[in-house]
Parts: sequence; C-alpha cells; structure tokens
Amino acid sequence: MISISDLTKDYPDGQGIVRALTLPKLEIADAEQWALVGPSGSGKSTLLHILSGLTKPTTGSVSIDGVKLNDQSPEFLSNWRGKNIGYVLQTLSLLPSLSAFDNILTGAYFAGIKLTDKVKNEVKDMLSNMGLANMGHKKPAQLSQGQQQRVAIARSLIKKPKLILADEPSASLDRETSSNIMDMLINYANANGATLLISTHDPEIRSRFNKEISLTHGVQHAE
Repeated sequence: MISISDLTKDYPDGQGIVRALTLPKLEIADAEQWALVGPSGSGKSTLLHILSGLTKPTTGSVSIDGVKLNDQSPEFLSNWRGKNIGYVLQTLSLLPSLSAFDNILTGAYFAGIKLTDKVKNEVKDMLSNMGLANMGHKKPAQLSQGQQQRVAIARSLIKKPKLILADEPSASLDRETSSNIMDMLINYANANGATLLISTHDPEIRSRFNKEISLTHGVQHAE
C-alpha cells in the first residue's frame, strides 16, 4: 500500500523557491496498476523520485507498506530501495563495460541475492522472453535503444520487486518497441501481484490503465 498525505516538494531556482509538486492525498493498493500522466515538467519524475526514496518531500508524509520514508536514513532507504523497488528510468543507465547478461545480474547482486545457477538461468530465460537470447554477451553499445531498455527493465525485475516505478520507459522508442516494453511491465505485474506506476504523456499507453494520477504544473487535479 502506498499512502501519501499533504505532500509538497520545493526546489530553489536561483530567484527563489519553486513548488514542483503538490499532492494532497493519494492511496494506491497492493497490485494496482496506475498511469501517472501530465506534460513535461508537471512533476511526474519528482513524484517517482520521492516514492523511490531518492528525494525527500518538503512537507507531508509518504508511507509504503508501513515504511515511513520521511523518517528513514539515506542508508536505510538505499538498502530498502535495492530490495523492494524496481525503478526504470527514462535515461538508459546500463553499465557500459558489462554484457547485457551481467547488467541484469547486477539487479540481483545489489538486492543482496546470491548469484546462484538458478538466478543465472532466470536471467537467460528473461533474455529469451525479451527476444534477446543470442545477445546476452553483447555490451550496451552493441544494442539498439529498445534492446537496451529491455535489458534495463529485466535488471529491475530480476529481484522480483513488489513495486515498479517506471519513468517514461518507452520515450523515444518506436510504437512496436514501446508496446513490447509495456507488455513486459504489465505482464510481470499481473503474474507477480506487483504494484505498477508508470509516468507517460503517450495517450496509447495511458489507455492501458484504468487508474491514473494527473498532474499539471506539479498539482494533482484528477484521478
């Protein structure tokens, strides 16, 4: 369960303070799937950063499965995030010196999961299911943008998170690849009872969700 109350986030802009986000109240139940919609600069990424524990709110409270994020140390949040959150960024963040296979394995490693043969076989299965069965040895520079994003998503999912946060995961991808990316995330959430929150300004992606948070200039105005 995600519970947010009286949330705000302010940033300095050189001339004063700018309010990037205002969210009076939000509750998301376990296993629900939500779209986070709004134009660029509307506060979508800010909200995802707060939910992941990467950014603290200026005011208000955020609780995820009973963990009050406001009250936790950076060290606790880093460990908690590594084990519980699958965070898919808009910008690709694969390690350039590692193969696709090893990049996915890092998701398990940083979650404290032992890299057993079982885990390695799971990585092979994920690559196969993504259509990358013969590309596990390739480094990110040898993969297309869409292939890199699939590897990044697999890295987030290998630790079997109960909460997936995805920040414009299909931005700049062609329609077919975008649809495949969304299928990966939704199918995982359905199969594992995971909560899914995806930010987007794509109407086609938005139409795949029946619950949404809509932001304009950082202010929630509809659900």
